[in-house]
Amino acid sequence: SIQAETQIRHSDGRLTWTEVSINSVTAGGADGDAYVGTIRDVTAAKASAARESAVVRLATAVGIATSVAEVLDIVLEELRAAIDLSRVVAVMWTKSGADPEVQVAGSPEPISWGDLDPFLQARFTETRDWPPLSVQAIGTAGPSGPWLGIMAVLSGVGPTALWLENAEPRVIGGDDRLLV
Repeated sequence: SIQAETQIRHSDGRLTWTEVSINSVTAGGADGDAYVGTIRDVTAAKASAARESAVVRLATAVGIATSVAEVLDIVLEELRAAIDLSRVVAVMWTKSGADPEVQVAGSPEPISWGDLDPFLQARFTETRDWPPLSVQAIGTAGPSGPWLGIMAVLSGVGPTALWLENAEPRVIGGDDRLLV
């Protein structure tokens, strides 16, 4: 009997975890032995375990962070593995009438509001009308994805929104939203 877990890419672009099992079956006739294989989707169980682990690591790391930039770096590092992110952008509206402050993790150079892609500027501006703790998949392909990333509005930090950019456009599931 052989068992293994592996990731496979679904036809819609998302990664899924599978458990593959192969067992030998002894045949009574002259045909010899046969093998039976099964493939089982274990994505939900893996995602749940990854979420729990990431939340514990995030809580610990964020507790010792000394700046927003450090927190974003921690978030990016933890979520890069859990949901395959390439960049995290935080936008904070701190002064009335002024451009918001921009913090980026996963980008080699600091950027200002004016340096952000107009598409992202528009999405961030839209989040100002969202209720706190809103999480929404953002993309350009239509209502069913694939999505470029996730936009989230934080609570208790003043008007602050996060952009979690996928490494590659993909379908965003409930597990991704729960982790965020």
